[in-house]
Amino acid sequence: MVKPIPVSLFLSSWRFFKQHPWQFWLTLLSIALGSAVMIAVDLANNSARQSFTESVQTIGGRMTHQIISTRKNGIDEKFYTELRTKWAYRKSAPIVEGNLNIQGEQYRLLGIDLFAEPLFSKALQPKNKGGFSTEAFMQLLSKPNSVIVSRNSAERLGMHLDQPFELSVNAAQHAIIPIGFFPEEQNSVLDSLLLTDISSAQEILGKLGYLDRIDLILDGPEADQIVAKLPEGLSLKKRQNEKDALQQMTAAFRTNLTAMSLLAMLVGAFLVYNTMTFSVLQRRQQFAVERMLGVTGGQIFIHILVEAMLLGLIGSLLGIILGTVLGQGLLVLIIRTLNDLFTATDLTVLLLQPMLIIKGVGIALLTVLIATLAPAWEAAKVQAAIVNRSSELELHVNRLIPWLLMIGISLIILSGVLIFAFERSLVAGFIALFLMVIGYSLCLPLLISFLLRVFSFKNVNLLWSMAIRGIQASISRTHLAIIALAIAVSATIGVGIMITSFRATVADWLETTLQSDLFISANRASPSGVRDKLDDFWLAEVQQLSGVKSISTGRTLKMTVEGVPTPVFVLNPGQHGEMGFKLLEGDIESSWKRYLTGEVVLVSEPFAYHHKLSVGDHFQLSGSENPIDKTLNVEIGGIYQDYSATQGMIVMPPVLYHQYWADRSISSIGLLLEEGMDSKVIREQLGLMAKKSTRAVKIRSNKDVRDISLEVFDRTFAITNVLRLLVILVAFVGVFSALMAIFLEKGREYAVLRATGLTPRQLTKMVLLQTGIIGLLAGLLALPLGWAMSEVLINVINQRSFGWTMSRLFPPMVIVQALLLSIGAALLAGLYPIWRISQITISQGLR
Repeated sequence: MVKPIPVSLFLSSWRFFKQHPWQFWLTLLSIALGSAVMIAVDLANNSARQSFTESVQTIGGRMTHQIISTRKNGIDEKFYTELRTKWAYRKSAPIVEGNLNIQGEQYRLLGIDLFAEPLFSKALQPKNKGGFSTEAFMQLLSKPNSVIVSRNSAERLGMHLDQPFELSVNAAQHAIIPIGFFPEEQNSVLDSLLLTDISSAQEILGKLGYLDRIDLILDGPEADQIVAKLPEGLSLKKRQNEKDALQQMTAAFRTNLTAMSLLAMLVGAFLVYNTMTFSVLQRRQQFAVERMLGVTGGQIFIHILVEAMLLGLIGSLLGIILGTVLGQGLLVLIIRTLNDLFTATDLTVLLLQPMLIIKGVGIALLTVLIATLAPAWEAAKVQAAIVNRSSELELHVNRLIPWLLMIGISLIILSGVLIFAFERSLVAGFIALFLMVIGYSLCLPLLISFLLRVFSFKNVNLLWSMAIRGIQASISRTHLAIIALAIAVSATIGVGIMITSFRATVADWLETTLQSDLFISANRASPSGVRDKLDDFWLAEVQQLSGVKSISTGRTLKMTVEGVPTPVFVLNPGQHGEMGFKLLEGDIESSWKRYLTGEVVLVSEPFAYHHKLSVGDHFQLSGSENPIDKTLNVEIGGIYQDYSATQGMIVMPPVLYHQYWADRSISSIGLLLEEGMDSKVIREQLGLMAKKSTRAVKIRSNKDVRDISLEVFDRTFAITNVLRLLVILVAFVGVFSALMAIFLEKGREYAVLRATGLTPRQLTKMVLLQTGIIGLLAGLLALPLGWAMSEVLINVINQRSFGWTMSRLFPPMVIVQALLLSIGAALLAGLYPIWRISQITISQGLR
């Protein structure tokens, strides 16, 4: 049984950190930064996920189902009257909605039946029910084109209450009148939304007499009854399915961010181990004296753990503050990325959830506890007889190196076993990645010793030799700084190679896919990515243009595979469509012939991966808009490379689609021009046609689409680059702490060198050389691990997260950047310690 810890031990800790305030604050900063990154990512991830739910619930309230249409104009509003009167479904609400481009930003105009407002959320109800003012409610009914906006939107656009605001919709001018604001608590969720009466929305959007959908509250039997009675061209969709699919689509993205935050925590663990080890080493004499006074090794062991936990708790509390600030910045990046890739949401306010903060603090404390076990055990074994023999400590560390090597190799082997044993598990992939990092770090002490022997050139500069020997003499301390920096730099290398390879692959894919010279497309009609329909005149008039060699058309929609809503693209390829596909499985010639005759569909690589399908396999495809309510059994004719949809995509031939769906509309047109034809001339003619359109359209060139796609790609990985910098920052703090402890610990040694003739300039140069060598070693040792991490990220993590493969690109500049980064970080971290050393006089150092 361990005796109670004497109060004198805690007083001695207080005195030590009081005398070494820099070590106290650097220890706290190491813990705070590691926990802050993890807490920030957790809070930002959860806030983004919550924003999807709130966006859906705020607009839809308690709605459970939607009636939608495949007809050109939507749902005839007479059907809504019939639904409520003859069919007696009173819990129903008509919706008219559309996107507006105002001052370069996209806003959503939502028209509702104000007499059906009890079915909506409180934000869309009068103030006496939790929403906007009753006066505004009455004006929405009586004043044409009046709208309710968020205060944020009004300030951004320069809107003023009760004053007309001009905007252009489908080349027609309209004046809307803001007459009220949403409640302040809904300001963020409802930002970029304009609410109006359904009749005003029909007039502004050019949808007089028609609805976009009808929202309903139904139980199971009622839903079945409606499905049986719906007229052709209308279908019933459950609202929960799309929300669940969205959560599935974004889960892999959020998991990748969490992994990066855990990597920062892992680097932080090395730094905590680093700082606690130095703290123990600096107090070896103190612990030896306490052992002589009767304090047991067990008491010292528990004391060090308690000390570390107290530091961990204070550091974690600082991490909460830093994490909250950092999380707000990360949330903006996450929301922007998810808007680009998955869905539109407007919430950019960080939601502070106590359980996530408690979780972050708990993981940080556990990490600190594990990282402190070895230093605490070292402190407990201090013996008075050998406390002043630093050589004994170094010999002890050297004896441990072979054991660390064997454990490290075992962990690396276990990492490989996990990767091959669990072929599709993303969690197993991340565990394998972390085991590989930890295993490699345990092998580094031997590699560091080997490289130092290689660097010990004969007949070289004396200061170089002294610098190398100084590092070798303190290998028990210096290898910790080198390992922490090497892991941080390797993470930068691995993620950098992955991003560079991915970007090059996407650029090549765009070159293959974008065969048309000009693209005409409708705006996105819903957060799910489905596009609106183009007006009927487009195809007929485009076919009359001179200088056009080939025309392709497409229709985007959602269908269901194994209960998961999946994007479907009905492609009429024209003469150049075949060239836009790079088949990974299947013969392009035979597959394309069967596609054109409607025998098979083409599926993207992510779709085939997630559903475990190959060429020749069949799967069940059902469309919520299928008027004959049939499930199709379709065959896969080819698997093509695609990076546009993480959940996968199905390309369906028009021949097959038109057999079962009455829908003949299109949502996009691609134009391949005759050789030598000026695309600007055609684009101007298309611009004139757009003025006649009743729906908003986008006209873009091949280059525009490519540039926008790569811009979205760069924005997607902006948050990853931020996290990489944070990991480096965490490592920088650790290296600074390590160098500070090492150099100040050697104050007496440096004073002796000065007393024996070494000039201050030579001493500074020698210490600077040591710092640079530490950075060089970290950079060299980071290269193999960085390359291995990139292989796991590309072949395991990315494929299991998103289902796609990519070519590997190892830019030579990665090596140069890694070395410059590690050497630069080490030199910067060593500037202050070197300055401190230069200020110490010979007499001060000898005392």
